[in-house]
Amino acid sequence: MKDSTTSFGMETRVPWPVNVYRLLSAMFLLGIFSAFAQIMFFREVLVVFLGNELVIGLMLAGWLVGISSGALLARLISARLASLVKIDVFLVVALFLMAMLLPFQIYTVRTVRFFLDVPAFGYVSFWSIVSISFFSFLPTCFGIGLIFPFASEIVGKSCTNDNQDAASAVSRVYFWESLGSMFGGIIVTFVFLPWFSPLFIIVLTVSVGCLSAAVLAPDRNVRHLPALVFVCTLLVVPLYPKLITNIEERLVDAQWRSFGALGGGDESEGTSVAKLKVWRDSVYQNLAVIEVDGQFSLYANGRVTFVFPDQIGYEHSVHFVMAQNPQAKTVLLVGGNPVGDIPELLKYPMEKLVYVEIDPEIGRLVEKIRPREYDLIRKDARLTIIHQDAPKFVQLCQEKYDIVLVNAPEPATAAANRFYTYEFYRNISRILSDDGFMFVALGSSERLQSESADLGASVYKTIRLLFAKVLVTAETQKRFIAGNTDSDITFDRKTLFERSKNAAISNKYFQSQYFLGADEIDPAKIRLVEEKFASADVHINTNLRPITYFYNLLLWNRFSGSGVESLLDRIRTITIQHLLYFLATCALLILMTYLFIRLVCRRQDSSLLNGGWVRSMSGFVLATTGFCGMGLEVILLFIFQSIYGYVYSMVGLIVACFMMGLVLGAVAGRYLSVSGWVGFRISLVFMEVMQIVCALAIPGIAMLTSVVSGSVLIMRLLEVFIYMLVAVIGCVVGAEFPLVNKLYSRSGVGIRSTAAITDAADHLGAAVGAISVGVILVPVLGVCSTCIVIVGVKILGLISLVTVFSSSPKHLE
Repeated sequence: MKDSTTSFGMETRVPWPVNVYRLLSAMFLLGIFSAFAQIMFFREVLVVFLGNELVIGLMLAGWLVGISSGALLARLISARLASLVKIDVFLVVALFLMAMLLPFQIYTVRTVRFFLDVPAFGYVSFWSIVSISFFSFLPTCFGIGLIFPFASEIVGKSCTNDNQDAASAVSRVYFWESLGSMFGGIIVTFVFLPWFSPLFIIVLTVSVGCLSAAVLAPDRNVRHLPALVFVCTLLVVPLYPKLITNIEERLVDAQWRSFGALGGGDESEGTSVAKLKVWRDSVYQNLAVIEVDGQFSLYANGRVTFVFPDQIGYEHSVHFVMAQNPQAKTVLLVGGNPVGDIPELLKYPMEKLVYVEIDPEIGRLVEKIRPREYDLIRKDARLTIIHQDAPKFVQLCQEKYDIVLVNAPEPATAAANRFYTYEFYRNISRILSDDGFMFVALGSSERLQSESADLGASVYKTIRLLFAKVLVTAETQKRFIAGNTDSDITFDRKTLFERSKNAAISNKYFQSQYFLGADEIDPAKIRLVEEKFASADVHINTNLRPITYFYNLLLWNRFSGSGVESLLDRIRTITIQHLLYFLATCALLILMTYLFIRLVCRRQDSSLLNGGWVRSMSGFVLATTGFCGMGLEVILLFIFQSIYGYVYSMVGLIVACFMMGLVLGAVAGRYLSVSGWVGFRISLVFMEVMQIVCALAIPGIAMLTSVVSGSVLIMRLLEVFIYMLVAVIGCVVGAEFPLVNKLYSRSGVGIRSTAAITDAADHLGAAVGAISVGVILVPVLGVCSTCIVIVGVKILGLISLVTVFSSSPKHLE
């Protein structure tokens, strides 16, 4: 039995053949496999490449380009492949190979630094990240893209009399794959990541891939091998837990050896040997503790967070700052070393010390290494430990503090950048007592070369907007101390000496006399630093325009030797006017080209307008939709993060909302595609306009972020609205995909080619959106201007769509 479907009429529903049920079930499992694999790849690469927003953008772009490449290859090899092997058998082999190659891909990612000419914990160059992000993901994302067009063709031939009815077939495959991705993303984020090791999740991913191959297999002979591997991988974890543990330890050891962090000596000869003591993959980050001669270093996503024991470092960092007000009663410590900073702070006669750290695994690892010291600080009644995102804690805090100490990571990512923004410092100024002060440090250079100067100047100018008094040290690490008018902060050497001496704190290394000759508070050097920062032409750093992490990218380029200085310098000079002029020029070229082709087609019988133009513009429209959908999702993630902090499970929920929208949109798009030619055109234009409306609505949400501080009710309502808007964007993107497939296929192209081209266009557009919006547009232009650019891109797509409708080929009606 087959479905009967007219070009733009109503469908007659009939039962599907058995092979279609198997195929759609396999696509659902493939969606789960894809979600699992993508999340595991991204977490591994973030550690290996010391991930920043550029790495994240390149990873996502590499994944999407790989899918596009697979879809395009499917179109090129389809005819020859069909003559050599049955398509369903080919898909089974592809699914099985994807599953079996996944562990080797993960191992390659973990150890790739062995093959790169990079010093220990050095930055990897831009071109190395590009090539590795693409080729290490290639078997998986390439396979996903390759399978989609063939699956769409099988469904189309099995379920319709009209082999050209792409919308119905493609939307079914798209629906089940998106549903699997949504389901996989939810369970891996909320169930597996918090409770299971990475190797367990990888083994489970392999089993899901093998199950999809076994489900799709047309006969028992083909089904035996993937079914056997599925059973074995499913049983190996409960039956051989020690084997899994041993393999995991070897993989982690290999990863840290590729960093150059382990080995390096010979114990028998009495030379230092670095050893991996303990590691964890928390919900928030990859953590590892490495020991060298009894000293431990805690690494978070490949970067050193702190070293312990380091008594000299503890005393200097804490007592240098506390000399500003040794009699402070309430202190807030954001981040830092729990067995280093906290014991030194508790030497002072304070009444309350609040320690805020989002990741509880940090405390657990430190406790495992230094149980006595950790237990000692927890027994002090003055200490309160809070596991919460620090910017969110400060935003909702109603207490007052005499001192706020911020020990934040470098602003290499949008998440870390929030510790250096106007909004964060504004909330800190609100919770400071009248004579209180804030401390924050930022890595820099003593000579303040251009990149370092821009990074430090942006933070300096941001702080000066909110605090009447701002001090900055003249050293490699710039330490900022800021207070209100009544605060008594100073770098006067004699004053600090007297305060530190009168505090009578018993230290082993740090002495009050240090201030009398401290080079970092030399008045002449401080004056040079302040003049350098004040004269720098930089932007203020905000949540909605996180320019500081773009300046950090400039530093990354210098340290990694990527050789993209000219590109980054040009990006810095981009304005919204430049981009709008460019989009206007593109729109004019599209209209002029269309009018020229129309004129040519009037003079002679040509299929250029009815075929080539319709196909090219349909693909372009879908590419702009992919760009806008990904761009708007990235912007909403920025906004969500600025309000609610880096809560990994909530970010996973946002992605799940987008996938849910895709699922609902795929269903809606299939029904809209059979609503008649007039209704079809209205539906497509409506989807385009809805994307413009969503882009215009986001700046309003962004403006609300400046007034939600302390208002729990507004924050909750805004959170729900963001979830709803993400789902709406996903629904619009999901609905437009089958609609454009209908339009493309009616220009005289088969289902396989239609699915291949439209899938490639969608993912290529999304790849460009991921890297341009997240890495370039938002930090350089800000959220509001980026939304205007997205509106311009979508207007360009709408103009292209109108030219397709205006051509009015008879076969479309």
